[in-house]
Amino acid sequence: MPSNTKSILTDANGKPIPQVFNPAADQFEAHRGTNGAAHVKMVDSVAYDIADDMMKVKSLQKKWRSDFAGSSLNPDKWEVVQQGTGHTITVSGGELKINTGTTPNSETIILSKEVFTDPVRVLFACMVSQRIANQEFYIELVSVDPSTLQPDGLHKAGWRLKYEDYTAAANYAVYEVQNNGQSVLASGASYIANNVTSYQIFEIELFSDECWFHTRAMDSASGRSASFVRHQQIPDPNALYKVRIRAKNLGTAPASATDFKFQFVTVVDYAELTAEITAGRGNVASGQALGVQVLNTPTVIGRMDANSVVYTDTTTNLAASATYTGASRDAGSSYQAYNRFRVTVMHTAGLTPGHLVIEQSTDNSTWRETHRVPIPSDGLYRTFDFPWNHRYIRVKFVNGATAQTAFFLGTMLVRSDGGTDFDKTISFVHSTTPLGASATFTGVTLNLGGNHSFNRHRALVYADQAGTLYLEQSRDGSTWRTTAQASVSAGQTVELEDLIVARYVRVRYVNGATAQGAFELQSALVRQ
Repeated sequence: MPSNTKSILTDANGKPIPQVFNPAADQFEAHRGTNGAAHVKMVDSVAYDIADDMMKVKSLQKKWRSDFAGSSLNPDKWEVVQQGTGHTITVSGGELKINTGTTPNSETIILSKEVFTDPVRVLFACMVSQRIANQEFYIELVSVDPSTLQPDGLHKAGWRLKYEDYTAAANYAVYEVQNNGQSVLASGASYIANNVTSYQIFEIELFSDECWFHTRAMDSASGRSASFVRHQQIPDPNALYKVRIRAKNLGTAPASATDFKFQFVTVVDYAELTAEITAGRGNVASGQALGVQVLNTPTVIGRMDANSVVYTDTTTNLAASATYTGASRDAGSSYQAYNRFRVTVMHTAGLTPGHLVIEQSTDNSTWRETHRVPIPSDGLYRTFDFPWNHRYIRVKFVNGATAQTAFFLGTMLVRSDGGTDFDKTISFVHSTTPLGASATFTGVTLNLGGNHSFNRHRALVYADQAGTLYLEQSRDGSTWRTTAQASVSAGQTVELEDLIVARYVRVRYVNGATAQGAFELQSALVRQ
C-alpha cells in the first residue's frame, strides 16, 4: 500500500485512532499527546494556518472594478441586457457613455456578470450631460435568481437621477430601496451638494441591518458631502446581487438626447466583522452604552468644510443712497451643505458710513432682514460671520449720502463647527472739521437693525475749545434721547461710553462760544 494512503488504525478497544499526514515520513500516522492518548492535529486548510497556529480572518471576499478601458464593454464583466431604440453604447478614453436618443419608451439596461453578497459597497463615478424632463437614470444593486443569475425583481438599493424629482437645480437625487417585491420605497428629493451634470461619486452600502447612500466630490480629500440611511424595506441580506445601470426615456419623447457617462464602477464585497462592547447599538442608557463618556465637550474654533464656496459679489461703486442686492444663495432643504454666511466688505465714501444687510428666505421670494451692521467709510477690509437659519440667504449694502469712490463686497458659503472670532469693535470717524462758535455737529445715524450684535457705543473727541459731547439713541430713527453726555475742556481728549438699548445710535457735539481751530470726533460700536 502506498505510504500516503490512509489505513485504519485501532486502539486496544477496537476504536479508530485519529491520524494526520506526516510530510517528513510521507505517510499517515497516529498522533499522540504527552500522556500517550491519541489526538488529532489540525493541518493547514482554508480556515487554519498551520505555520502560525491560528485561525484565518479575512474581511475581503471579492474585489471588482471596471474602468472601461478599450473600445467596447468588457464581455467578461458586463452584459447588455437591453439596448433601447435609438440608444447608443460607446466606450472610449476610459469612459462608458450611454446616449439616450429621443425615442419614447426606450430603455438601455447593463448588468454586471459578477454576483455579490451582503455586506457590499458599490461606488459609481458618473454624471449626466443634462437634466431634462421625460428621462430617468438609475445606478443600482439588484437581487438575482440563484438559478438564472438574472434580476428577480425582489430586492434592490439604488440612486435615481430624474428631472421631475427636483426641477430647480441639478444637485438633487433620490435614493430607493425594495424588499421582497414590495413597492419601491423612494426618498424625497435629497440635496447632494455636487451637481449631477458633472462627475462625482455615488455610493451604495448594503448591510444586513441598514442601507447607506453617499455622495462625494471626485478626486477630493474631503469627506462625503451627503449621507442618507434606510432601515425599512432594505434588501434581503441573504440574496445574491448584481450591479445594474439603466437609462430610460419615458412615454413622452425628451426634448434632446442625454449622455449617461461613467469613469468607473467599483465593488468591494467583504465579510463584516462585528466588534461590540455590551450591546452598544447607539444606546444612550449608561448601562448599555459604549464604554466611553465625554465629560467636557471641546470647543472647536472655525473648523471649516472643504466644500466652501467663495464669491466676489461686486466691486462697482454705489451712488449716494443707492442699494446693492446680491444673488440668492441656496443651502438646500433636506441637508444643509452650509451653515454660515461669511462677508468681507470695504467701503469708501468720504466720512459717510454705509450699512451691510443680511436677508434670509424660506421660499426665495419673501425676504426678511436678519442682521444689519454699520460699515465705516475708511477703505479697510472687514469680515463678518452670520448664522444661516433658512434655506436661502443674500447680502445687501445700503450706501450713505455720499457717492462711493471704492467698494468691495465678497461672500463665502461655509460649513463651520464652533464659533469664529471676528471684529469686536468697529470704529467710525465722524468729523475733523472745526466748528464755529456755538455750532452743533450731529453725526450720521447708525442703524443696528433688529439683531444687536454690538451692545456698547463709545465716543472719543478732541477739541481745542470747550464744548459738550452727547451720545443719543432712538427707537425709531426720528425721536432722539440723550443717554450720556460729558463736558469737554479746551485742549482735552474725552471718552464717553454708553450701553446700547435702542436700534439707532448717533453722536452729537455742541461747541462753546469760541470758534474751534482743531476738532476730531470718533465713535465705535463695541461687542462685549
